[in-house]
Amino acid sequence: MKLVLLAILIVSLGLAQATDYCSSDICNGGSHIACGHSNWWDSSCPGDAELIDINDDYKWVFVHSHNDKRNYIAGGYDSNHNAACRMATMEWDDELAYLASLNVRQCNMVHDSCHNTDAFKYSGQNLAWQAYSGDLPDMGYILDNSVQMWFDEVHNSNAGIIAGGYPSGYNGP
Repeated sequence: MKLVLLAILIVSLGLAQATDYCSSDICNGGSHIACGHSNWWDSSCPGDAELIDINDDYKWVFVHSHNDKRNYIAGGYDSNHNAACRMATMEWDDELAYLASLNVRQCNMVHDSCHNTDAFKYSGQNLAWQAYSGDLPDMGYILDNSVQMWFDEVHNSNAGIIAGGYPSGYNGP
């Protein structure tokens, strides 16, 4: 068990060292979530706060659920959006997951100002909060429900918002 935790820590540290998160280039002069982050829980967090290990099954639920929702939009099934001819499918990225864990460690339901990576200069960010009393439901249910909560925000978007195309200078990952 300690060996696995150590291996995860080493992988996380390796990811953190692969990109200079404090470089002004990565966030267009803004502050990056990983720049100066201690990788510890914020003092405002409850004493029993913990990160859930996102294993391959959980990764699959996240990615599959996201792509199902994206395919729904891309297929033109939402009345507020045109069908998409170039809707990319999402894939799991360990570096972005690491950066998301830094946001979680703040115990504050707020989007961070920048979580770009060298590979993903225009990544998005979704936050979800769920509370349960008694026994915790199946983790797959919680993850799928989180994606559904994010998708329910689709009414905040329309074709006009995305008609401008890709961000200036975007070349894709």
